[in-house]
Formats: sequence, structure tokens, C-alpha cells
Amino acid sequence: MQMNETILKKILEGNCTETEKKEILAWIKAEDAEQSLQKIFDKYWQKNGGRDFSAELESASLWEKLKDEIAQMYVEQSMSNFSLKEDKKRKVIQLRVFKYAASIAVIFFAAFFLFKNFKEDQPPKLVLATTTITKSTKQGQKLTIKLKDGSTIVLNSNSSVSYPETFDKERRMIELKGEAFFEVAEDHLRPFSVQAGHTTTTALGTSFDINSYDPDNIKISLATGKVKVSTNVKGTAKDQTLKPGDAITYLSKSQQFKMTEFDYKKDFLWKEGILYFEDAPFNEVIKRLEMWYGVEFETNANDSSIKSYTGKFDNETLENALKSMSYSLDFDYSINKKNIKIVFNKN
Repeated sequence: MQMNETILKKILEGNCTETEKKEILAWIKAEDAEQSLQKIFDKYWQKNGGRDFSAELESASLWEKLKDEIAQMYVEQSMSNFSLKEDKKRKVIQLRVFKYAASIAVIFFAAFFLFKNFKEDQPPKLVLATTTITKSTKQGQKLTIKLKDGSTIVLNSNSSVSYPETFDKERRMIELKGEAFFEVAEDHLRPFSVQAGHTTTTALGTSFDINSYDPDNIKISLATGKVKVSTNVKGTAKDQTLKPGDAITYLSKSQQFKMTEFDYKKDFLWKEGILYFEDAPFNEVIKRLEMWYGVEFETNANDSSIKSYTGKFDNETLENALKSMSYSLDFDYSINKKNIKIVFNKN
């Protein structure tokens, strides 16, 4: 007889149905219960590289909770027909339950330490293994992702997001590397949080952009709704609340938030296929062109001698963009597949 680990988790949460209680009690009494437990534990143990969990189990209150929950269910059902005089029989039953509860606790702690998901300022939470989905883009690519909760993610080039296949009952958690625009479906019972570097941006129903290409300068720009941006580094927690039109940059080196200028043309146009520059240094222009079109540049430019560039390209080809830039910056260019060469004319 095989035990459903989801039911074991529900015991800890205290929300088992009567049918599920009967199922776990029947499983505890089965002859192959110990063997089944051992197989599950071996699976977790091997996946975790043979780590010994005994030290954690010795000081864990969760063991006691699981033991007591199972014992209580077993005694309530098994002792209902016994008289109070049969204390000896009662103790035998309880001891057997405690024995199996201890084995079950080992499994859950193995799963916990293998799949733990908690922050430095929060107590550990028991979680079972879940399927994590990761979507990513290469240079020159963009991707629109529709989540099961109705939210939409527009992923910029050279970026990735990871999230569980099914969000849990308490929160919707996303991990971001790079840049993405989020349109969050409203759900007051489950806040939507995006972790990028040392920052966590939390919303109920809103739209915002997070740019974390530079982990030392993570920028969050809010289009609609309301979000809270928080960070916890070395036990020091900070948070800021944004309203529509606000933007904030987290400077990881100084561990400080800095309110920055909100500019729709700079922050959001990329998701519409529009590449926009305003007084941008040439080296920044090159980096963004490489990421946008998935190419590599070679140039004879001396950054200090090249003036800044302002321009806007609405779903233009690379060649059209370079042709337009060459007029204002005075350079010649050649395209060889994904290799671009720029030679500035000397006056």
C-alpha cells in the first residue's frame, strides 16, 4: 500500500478530511508501511547527496507536531470502543503510532531540507517538491508568457523567469534575471511577488517593469496599481511603496533605495518592439544593440571621442538602424552575419 505524501502535508496543516484520515490510519497499520517509508526516504536521501538530517530532527518541533497529530487521529478512532480500564492496550497502540510518526517525520524533513524555500528573515517552511518552470530568452529574442492565474509576463532579451507550475494558496512567487514587464491578475488572497537580486517587488493587481541586468542597480518602474519593493540584506530589512509613475533603483553596494526619474519611453517601450535612446553614451548604445538584435560589434571608437546618441527605432531591422545612426555619428559599417564592424571617419 502506497501513501500519498500530499496527505501527510495536510496533516501538518490541520486540514485533512475524514476520508484522508482513514486512509493514513489504514496505511500506518499496513505491514509494508515501514518499507514504503524507507523507500521514500532513500529517494530524498540520494537526491540530496546522502546528507544526514539527524541533527535537525533532534531539535525540531515539527516532529512533535506530526507525531501528535497522527497519534490523536489514531487514538480517537481506535480507542472509541475501549473502556478506560484498558490503559495497557491504549499505550501499546500509542507507542506503535509514535514509532511510525517518527519515520514519517524523517521523510518530511528530508523533503524540507531538499526543497526549502525561505528568506533570511522568515522561519523555515515545510514544502514538498514542486515542478518549477523556467522560461528564458537569448539576445535578440523576446517572449510573452501567460500564467495560469491570468497574469502576463513580457520577457526582454537575455532574460529568464522561474515560477512553480501551480501557485500555492498563500502567494504567487516569480524569480527574475534580466528584465521583464508584468501585468498582474488581481488576487487579494495571494500577493504576486517578483524576486530579482536582493529585491522583492510585491503586488496584488498591477503592471510594472523590473530591470535587473545590472545586479548592482536594479530598477523597478510602476505603470499602474501599487507595489511594495523590499530588500533584506544581512538581516537589515527595508521597503518602499510605489504609486503609478514612480520608479526606484536599489543600489546593492550601498544597500540603499534611490527614487529615480520615471520615463515611459525608456522603461516600457521595449515591450512594444521600440528601441529608444536619449543622450545615451555610445558604449551603452552598442550594448543595447547587441542584446536587441543578437549580434556582436567591433569598432575603432574611442569612447571619450564619441558624442552621445538620441534616436528611436520602431521594429526596425538592424541595417536600417545602423544606416540612420551612421548619418548622425559619421561612421561606416559592414554586416557579416552576426558580426558587425563600425569604423568612424576621422576628420
